[in-house]
Formats: sequence, C-alpha cells, structure tokens
Amino acid sequence: MSLSQMQVFSDYIMAMVGATAQKAEQDKRHLLEQRLTASEQTHFEKLTNAQKDQDRLRDRLATSDLRLSVLLARLLQKPDVPG
Repeated sequence: MSLSQMQVFSDYIMAMVGATAQKAEQDKRHLLEQRLTASEQTHFEKLTNAQKDQDRLRDRLATSDLRLSVLLARLLQKPDVPG
C-alpha cells in the first residue's frame, strides 16, 4: 500500500469515526426530544385533569350553596309552630 493510499484510507476511517459519533449524538438528541415530548404530554394531561376536577368541585359547591339557600329560605318562611 502506498503512502497516498494509506492517507486516503486514514481519511476514510476518520470520516467514518466522525460520522458514527455524529449519529450517536443525533440518536441521543432524538431520544431526549421523545422523553421531553412524553413529559410535556403527561404534564398537560395532569393539568387538564386537575382543571376538570376543580370545575366539578366548583359546580358541586355552587349546587350545595344553592340547596342550602333554598332550605334556609323555607325554614324562614315557616311560621313558628308551638310544640
């Protein structure tokens, strides 16, 4: 093998090593992006569920408040009945 052939071969090996390292970094980045996306989706779902729970609790509280108001109004409208 001549010196120029060895240089070409050496350059080829270095290019392959560089490409392999670049591919490994791209794979790591892709994996990290996938994990981040999954984490964002989980966070969004938890936030959405918490907001729905809060809405349901607020509705239940409003309903209970209304029922209590109606009961109190009825009690106040009844004449005192001697026992």
